[in-house]
Amino acid sequence: MGKAIDRGTIEIVDGQSIEVTVTIAPVEFRWKDGVGGARDNSGRDIREFHIQDSAGKISMVRNRREINYDIAPKLLPAGVDKVDRYIGIEVKFPATLDDFFQVRNVKRGAVPVDKLRAKRRGWLRRPVKLARQKIRRH
Repeated sequence: MGKAIDRGTIEIVDGQSIEVTVTIAPVEFRWKDGVGGARDNSGRDIREFHIQDSAGKISMVRNRREINYDIAPKLLPAGVDKVDRYIGIEVKFPATLDDFFQVRNVKRGAVPVDKLRAKRRGWLRRPVKLARQKIRRH
């Protein structure tokens, strides 16, 4: 399990809010520069975790069910960084905020409207910067 860097609530409208969590992958998964997410520090195969494919992706969870896991353009500070593959970002929201995430009838996919994107971008600036620093320092 990853280590939580920050958790917070962002109020959207009329007392309704979203929960945002930023985590970093355990040290065992990021133990040596250049390993590429294929093996942990004990030599075990960890390719099934798809660490190398996760850079800049955000998990959107609607009513406790993930409906989207993809890159959210222009959301991370200074764009996607190579160490972002070790950073997890999860956004939880209730179905009552579907319009703010442009959720379609099939309940798959979520793209935040511009106003919400700006709020999330502002909130994420500090924890993502801190996570990147911790990863590089290690």
